Amino acid sequence: MGRGAPVTEAELVDENLRACFRALASERDASLVRIVSGIELISLGVRFQMFNGAFLSGPVLSEGELERRAISADLHFGKAGLKWSFWLCDSFLQPGAVRRAGEAFARHDLRCATEMPGMIALALPPAGHPLPDCEPRPIDRGAVLQEFREIGSSCFRVPLDWFSEVFDQRGTARTKFRAWVGYADGKAVATAATVVSAGAIGLYNLATLPEYRSRGYGESLMRQCIAEEIREHGNRPIVLQSTRSGLSLYKRLGFRTVTRFRVFVR
Repeated sequence: MGRGAPVTEAELVDENLRACFRALASERDASLVRIVSGIELISLGVRFQMFNGAFLSGPVLSEGELERRAISADLHFGKAGLKWSFWLCDSFLQPGAVRRAGEAFARHDLRCATEMPGMIALALPPAGHPLPDCEPRPIDRGAVLQEFREIGSSCFRVPLDWFSEVFDQRGTARTKFRAWVGYADGKAVATAATVVSAGAIGLYNLATLPEYRSRGYGESLMRQCIAEEIREHGNRPIVLQSTRSGLSLYKRLGFRTVTRFRVFVR
């Protein structure tokens, strides 16, 4: 069985991340969403292994138990012939297991590809300076969706065909994963997406073209997307997983680190 309703800030961040994966996996013939042997498998069935993910569905008390969960995930994804990733939230590990998680996964040829702080803000402060106009357009049209893909592919350094496979045409009809492209004077310059879960509003796919960074376009788009969700769903904590480049912005906006995610891949 999975965990109950989120009760800690770290659980809010983790649950929203998994809600994002579930939303992206919906309506796909090759998707997999299943809880088994202490893990939740959420797979889009795509080539980009980051989106064929395993997550902890309950606390881990020992290094050996963590290793068994990694083996179980490998068995399931191996049967499907998919490359995959293990999204490890350190808050669900005992201190000893946190320290030795890398060693446990390395024994099964899983290496840590990236680390991201899981962050939360109860609300955003008012903007400390005037922000530029950045018109948000939902990815409900082919041209806007393609620009969403192209900006994401460039900023996250992922092959465009992989990114397009994750964010396919069916994604424009999903209501739980809402994505926008921000336009400055008619040019697509930034992207953002939101997922609302039981206890939080999650921010995803925050990206700005290099020549438009540090000018407020990404913040302007992000604030408008959050405001839209608050109008529809009410005030909720805002959560995200930060890249290294975005960390200073999020700290300035009042986000606090409450956990750490490590993504292991083969």
